[in-house]
Amino acid sequence: MGPGLLAMPALHAGIPSAVRMREPNSLVAPLAIALLQANQITAAMLNPRPNALLVEVFAEPDERALAVKALSTWWTSIQYYAKYFSWGLHVQQLPEDGYHHQHDSGTIWFCMTRNTDVPMPRFALEPRITEMEQHLAGFGQTVLAVLFDATMYLPNALDPWRAVSAAEWLHWHECQTDEELLEDQREDRGYDTIQQVIDDGDILTRAEFYGDMPRWVTHPARVLSRGEIVAAASNSFHRDVIAACDAIAALVNGPEFTIRPHEVGAHNYPADCVDGCMVLLWRDNDQISRVLDDELNMHGASGEYIEFIDVHGMVPSGAAIKKYQSRTSQVMQLAQLTERLLELIGEPI
Repeated sequence: MGPGLLAMPALHAGIPSAVRMREPNSLVAPLAIALLQANQITAAMLNPRPNALLVEVFAEPDERALAVKALSTWWTSIQYYAKYFSWGLHVQQLPEDGYHHQHDSGTIWFCMTRNTDVPMPRFALEPRITEMEQHLAGFGQTVLAVLFDATMYLPNALDPWRAVSAAEWLHWHECQTDEELLEDQREDRGYDTIQQVIDDGDILTRAEFYGDMPRWVTHPARVLSRGEIVAAASNSFHRDVIAACDAIAALVNGPEFTIRPHEVGAHNYPADCVDGCMVLLWRDNDQISRVLDDELNMHGASGEYIEFIDVHGMVPSGAAIKKYQSRTSQVMQLAQLTERLLELIGEPI
């Protein structure tokens, strides 16, 4: 076990086994105090174990062990029986140098990772979304819009919406049309004709990216009302999808759901994320996967990246701990409901 790695109790097969902290442990005591203020370190944790040696009874509290136990207990309490998502928690300091923004010297980072001993969830959306569209135009797009909104409150994912954002700057160079893109590349490459650019074979146009994928896949909208969809539902699959969407809507529109999209994800730390909680494609090995591969390879080659799928920085305090716990509990609730929707509309690949 290397320095800075704190072993957590093996509480559950799906619970992470470590909390990481960067040495020296100058933030361990403030974190332990914050957990105490947030009532996460309990009196029972402070009491010596039965039949403890006198040296243990009279010893000073071990802040590191207390922090690990408190975080383990809390993390276990918000888990659910996950079919697809398996996430771990690491608490640590992150580097600050000329590349990264400067943060308060007392900032500690709560970071989620995808547990790599479990296969990454991968889904193709085309078969079942298309089936709904063929039953009622707008049905599939409206359901996809619900999924899109849910992903905004979940840890980073590798999906069509990330892919189209990456394509804008990585392939299309902010050109608004394929004609503009090809002309721009002709000039940059010193070619005489557009055909020479096309013959190079390394240009990804919008026409190629979308192919026969509807344009609305990357910008889905609720084009039908719930009443219209309910009236058109003709089988148990349709009704199950409606129920799954209703459950997500009830949660995110409820008074206890207080988080905002900008509060979740790896973007809160100034380095590029090269992992995700899931992969969503239109079809297996489609252009979405090509763009995602291009983006991840570029970040990997740069060396400036993180593998966390959610990053939250805080200066430890009781209030900050409680806010983070409330936020993360809501993320877990939404993850459970999103799994149910994915089980219905996603084709595992």
